[in-house]
Amino acid sequence: MKLPPRSHLLPLQQEALLVAGRIRSQRDHALFTLALGAGLAARAIAELDVGHVSRDGVSIREQIETARSDRREFWANHNGRVLLPRPVRQVLAEHLASTRASCPHFSRPMRDVIGPDGVQRCASCRLATDLVKVPLFLSRRHARLSPRRIRSLFADYRGQLRLPERLNFDSLKATFDAAA
Repeated sequence: MKLPPRSHLLPLQQEALLVAGRIRSQRDHALFTLALGAGLAARAIAELDVGHVSRDGVSIREQIETARSDRREFWANHNGRVLLPRPVRQVLAEHLASTRASCPHFSRPMRDVIGPDGVQRCASCRLATDLVKVPLFLSRRHARLSPRRIRSLFADYRGQLRLPERLNFDSLKATFDAAA
């Protein structure tokens, strides 16, 4: 049996990461599923808004386009066009459902304010009132999750699951690239 290169996750490690993510939070599960199932790097994931993966905040697109900030990120995803397999789309749909449930303004009109950036925001949660303009992955403070935070989040899981120290968030993309 041929072992995968040192920077790739074994199938059992992938499954443990996804299960742990699902137990801890829907966001983390969706984040790791997107990295493993679509081969996106931390920077590409951090740049995604809901509008990149969904037209209406409910249904998930079969293909998305990512920003072309780094050519190295697109080896396995067809130059910025990324096909989302059905399991990835299902997990993203669950993630969007939990995002919509986080504040009632996504389902009924509520008081709005204009933020310092000129964007119309909900007065209670401070998210943009238009769901497709909201970042796909939010921090606890409703800000866009940064690539650095995504990498440190993976490091937290790596420690909890006792995965080898040589693995980092980019190992998820490398695992996808090796399977493509």
